[in-house]
Amino acid sequence: MLESPAPKAYVGPFMCNENRFRVVQQQNPARYQELLTSARKEVALRCGIYEQLAKLAMPNGKPTGSVE
Repeated sequence: MLESPAPKAYVGPFMCNENRFRVVQQQNPARYQELLTSARKEVALRCGIYEQLAKLAMPNGKPTGSVE
C-alpha cells in the first residue's frame, strides 16, 4: 500500500539547500543542470515504481516466494 502521494515540490530547491550542489552550480553550471535533470528523472521513475508495486496483488496476502 502506498502511504504517501507523489512529491509536489521540485527537487531543485532542495538541491540548492545543499552546499555540495551549490558549489557545482557556481563552478560548473552545465554539470549542475545535468545533475538536476537526472534527479528529476530519478524521482519520477521511483514514484512510478512505487505506484506499480502498490498495485500488485499478493496471493493470500503473503509476499511471493514466502516459505511456510
